[in-house]
Amino acid sequence: MLLFPILRLLQWAVDGSLQSRDSAAVVIALLATNAITFYERVNTPNDVWFFWVPMAVGAVYAFAWYRRHATSPLVASTKL
Repeated sequence: MLLFPILRLLQWAVDGSLQSRDSAAVVIALLATNAITFYERVNTPNDVWFFWVPMAVGAVYAFAWYRRHATSPLVASTKL
C-alpha cells in the first residue's frame, strides 16, 4: 500500500518539484527507513514491530508535500 506514496515522493525528487536539498533529504530518509526495516526484519521477524513504517513514510510525504507547495511559484507570487 505504500508503493504509491513512495513512487510520488521519488517522482517529486527527480522531476525538480523539490529543491535539491529537499530532494536529497527525502531520498536519504527513504533509504534510511528501508535500511532500518531490513535490519529489523533480519533481527526480529515479528511484524508487530513494523508499525512505525507507515508513519515514517507519511511524515516524509507530508514534509515533501509541504516543501513542494511552499516553494511553488504560485504560492510565492501570492505571498507578496
